[in-house]
Amino acid sequence: MENEKKIVWRAAEREHHDHTREWYLIFGGIAVVLLVVSIFQKNFFFGVFVVIGVFTLLMFHKEIPHIREYALGKEIITIDAITYHYEDFTRFAVRERKDTLDEIVLYHVSKINPPLRLPIDHVLAEKVRAALKEKLEEIEYDESLTDVMKDIFKL
Repeated sequence: MENEKKIVWRAAEREHHDHTREWYLIFGGIAVVLLVVSIFQKNFFFGVFVVIGVFTLLMFHKEIPHIREYALGKEIITIDAITYHYEDFTRFAVRERKDTLDEIVLYHVSKINPPLRLPIDHVLAEKVRAALKEKLEEIEYDESLTDVMKDIFKL
């Protein structure tokens, strides 16, 4: 199995941002405003949703991302010990980003599963793109509102 690997790289599973005190104050302020709105609207479930969301984001940001090993083989894609077959995906896109790692975005056959995102540097992304074109259809990456919000708020 080791012989079939074409391209191997290591990268953090996600970006890690050190947030300033002001970021936490703004984040907390937005949460308080949303809680006040939920109280005035008498929407208990929205308030609970806001509280759960705030705690989830704060706990998520405390954790330092793990360094993963990504491997693109002839028949499989491997992330650490997890193996994916090319048949699991329908197409792929490359999300090119300034001042940070690019992302290879693999779209699952199942519409329920979210796309698999592989962080990669720009130079190696071109090699991976060429290798993936042999197996999957390449599409242009359409940036979502979630992507924009993550970049703006450094989530």
